[in-house]
Amino acid sequence: MATLQRPASWLELGADLSMAREHAGMSVGSVAERTKIGRHQIEAIERGDLDMLAAPLYAVSFARKFAAAVGKTDGGVRERVMRGYSDLRR
Repeated sequence: MATLQRPASWLELGADLSMAREHAGMSVGSVAERTKIGRHQIEAIERGDLDMLAAPLYAVSFARKFAAAVGKTDGGVRERVMRGYSDLRR
């Protein structure tokens, strides 16, 4: 499988959520437990690897749940995820 260039919007979203998680004093495991999202998916979001989440619907849903768990308001999560998918098609 070819390595995809990660869209900037995904990298920024992942960094924002990782920083919010750390600021909230939460581990990846605690976010996974709270959201019922697998640890590997949480780590993928933090890396900006949203294409590993199977489909845009899952990426949006998981990223929103992650954001809520770390106390971050939506912050355009859906738009940032979808912008990344749009950038991949270019």
